[in-house]
Amino acid sequence: MGLAGQRILLVEDEYLVGEDLRYIIEQAGFQVIGPFDTSEAALGAMDSGTLDGAVLDVRLHDNSTSVAVARELLLRGLPFLVLTAYERQIVPPEMRKAPYLAKPYLRASLVDMVSCVFTPMASYQPWDRRIT
Repeated sequence: MGLAGQRILLVEDEYLVGEDLRYIIEQAGFQVIGPFDTSEAALGAMDSGTLDGAVLDVRLHDNSTSVAVARELLLRGLPFLVLTAYERQIVPPEMRKAPYLAKPYLRASLVDMVSCVFTPMASYQPWDRRIT
């Protein structure tokens, strides 16, 4: 499966940033579900269909975070990209091993990162290194 049609959940609480992200990700060939501005809304969307991964802003309105969404993605074995204005060491522990892109982002950097994280060859995930 190529990039076309992969379903990417988008969690971003700033309207204009969310719309910009949606547009850029769709132009890269993905189907975007969202943007959602709360974890509750994003979790509800996760239950209504299949996903291939997500792009998550860390801090949301009212000092909430997208950690609950990250946990559910990890449980499902789905990759996600952390996109935030906060430095990596401030990112909650559940999200630190995921690929990270700082805001403000360059459009080309976002496309490259999303394409790398969500391509079929991205089955090797840094947060899923299990040795048996």
